[in-house]
Amino acid sequence: MKKIFSLLSAAMMLAACSNNPKQDSKVTVTEPILKEKFKNNFLIGTVLAADQAFGRDSLTINIAKKHFNALTAENCMKPEIIDKEKGKYDFSEGDLVVDFAKKNNMYMIGHVLIWHEQSPKWFWVDEQGNPLKPEVMKQNMKEFITATVEHYKGKVDAWDVVNETFNDDGTLRETPYYKILGEEYLKLAFQYAHEADPDAKLIFNDYNVSKPEKCDAIIKKINELKSQGCQIDYVGMQMHSTMTFPTIEQLETSLKKFEDNGIKVQITEFDLTAIPFPEGNTADITAKADYKDTYDPYRNGLTDSARNALNNRFNDIFECFVRHSANIERVTVWGITDKGSWRQDWPIKGRTDFPTLFYSDGKMKEFLCK
Repeated sequence: MKKIFSLLSAAMMLAACSNNPKQDSKVTVTEPILKEKFKNNFLIGTVLAADQAFGRDSLTINIAKKHFNALTAENCMKPEIIDKEKGKYDFSEGDLVVDFAKKNNMYMIGHVLIWHEQSPKWFWVDEQGNPLKPEVMKQNMKEFITATVEHYKGKVDAWDVVNETFNDDGTLRETPYYKILGEEYLKLAFQYAHEADPDAKLIFNDYNVSKPEKCDAIIKKINELKSQGCQIDYVGMQMHSTMTFPTIEQLETSLKKFEDNGIKVQITEFDLTAIPFPEGNTADITAKADYKDTYDPYRNGLTDSARNALNNRFNDIFECFVRHSANIERVTVWGITDKGSWRQDWPIKGRTDFPTLFYSDGKMKEFLCK
């Protein structure tokens, strides 16, 4: 297969698709429409925040409409937004995103039902701060999942049901859900979601899935839950990537493992950081580090060599996705343009990163422009 982006064409593409001050104005290349470019491979998705759905950012809204055919609610469908106070549901922000998806004929993903982050504490403690009894927690889970999934029944195509449940070594995270209910909470989450909307597709979502121990543990758990009658339609591979992780070999191996086990894949939260990452290979939102100049090398813009390296890395990963597209239904990029990416402020605030498919000015990354 020919590379999407090759070293031989790098100079021309840099000129055609970017605001590089050295660009040759005589070279013009039309940016492809991404949902057309990948129409024979997979859905190509992005995320939308309520503020964008309100129409306050015309640049990103126009990009989303033109290029993407799948949509995930970035934050506004998380438990802390929908049900901050127990039983007082607020679906208003999520409704905006869902309406946007419907108007633009986009596959809609709800994110996320059960996660130990960005969830109100009443999910697992009482008014005195004591851990809930198991039956109370089960009831809380059922009420929230049922109310949320039923509200969006027929409007949300797929749900991230559980999120980030495994450690990188393949052990289950000791989240509040796990401490009170043990492994049963995973089964209950999928059970409640399926009961609320039998037609919705259900996703088991996590990051660093290309790490062997974690990949194997997730496969084992999905197969176990399926054997107990749970509907699990996809594994969700977040793919918050760096310039070195996952290696293409690691990515190939994990995708092949899922294929061999009959588990369909959705790439749920892809981005690629171009800058040094001080916390190792993680996507844990609690990770923090102090600002240092060495962690922000491109605050004045990418050098030509860094731009080439970034585009080649993007290309290698997307080529791998395409090779395995028979088992990958969707690739969602976690952000529309670089400017709006969470990577700009995590794990260090105030840095300049280039993690999405579009630069901050709305120009497409060069590896796609051919």
